[in-house]
Amino acid sequence: MKALIINGSGILLDSDLAGIRLLLVELGKEKEMLEQKQEYDKIKQEKPWGLENLAKLYKGFSEKEINEKSEGIVKEKLRKEAKEGINKLKKKGYLVVCYASELINILEAQKKEIGLREVYGNVLEFENGIATGKLKEKVDRKDRVRKIKEFIKRNNLLKKDVYIMGNSVTAIASSKLGKMISFNSDSEELNNIAEHKISKLNELLEILE
Repeated sequence: MKALIINGSGILLDSDLAGIRLLLVELGKEKEMLEQKQEYDKIKQEKPWGLENLAKLYKGFSEKEINEKSEGIVKEKLRKEAKEGINKLKKKGYLVVCYASELINILEAQKKEIGLREVYGNVLEFENGIATGKLKEKVDRKDRVRKIKEFIKRNNLLKKDVYIMGNSVTAIASSKLGKMISFNSDSEELNNIAEHKISKLNELLEILE
């Protein structure tokens, strides 16, 4: 058995912004989101930061609206080659999961659309169907490493059979758990340690046997 672990936000979406940020644009919070992103870009090389700040921007929005807009974003922005490529990998016997510091609503919409086996991401807190502006569960790069370790152990996978695809510096923490694939990344550090570098998802089929 082999596995492809998608370890990062935005890999499956054809956008410069992760879903958690695209959704805030849809909800009319673009200005506040971009201000937060400016600060995050200064800090992300050093440590996890900012998920709680993003969660605050969701305060007052309904779970129904967030789910509906998440599904709309995935339908509009999902990379064209994603569904076909992942289906081919599944037919080859690959387990395909996505663990990201993404909003779980976006990830669940992706799971539904392309048939991912598992997803793991940030969970907003809701009271009476309305977002409180807090996280019920936070998922940063360290949490993703823990989840990947659990997944590998649970499925009795060997390191040589695990491929981890990331697109930013946040994926580096998981690099020792499998073979790293850098996807369309501007992180010099990630590109230097990756065994493979690709710019399109369909290039995966040339790497994964």
